[in-house]
Amino acid sequence: MKNYVGINGDLIVDGSIKAKALNVDTLSAISANIGTLRTATEGPRLEISSESIKVYDENGLRVVIGKLS
Repeated sequence: MKNYVGINGDLIVDGSIKAKALNVDTLSAISANIGTLRTATEGPRLEISSESIKVYDENGLRVVIGKLS
């Protein structure tokens, strides 16, 4: 007796596989379109946008990863 199923990824319909059908220890997903995420509006903070990650300390901008303008 087989206790597994082979699946052709080209035949999976969006939304057709439910979490209860999976045999896993953990299952998680995160998805968001939030614009710019800021940990604070001023002072030391982290800002994450679609173009860059910026790190500020008490003296101002310290690190930019991504688009520099």
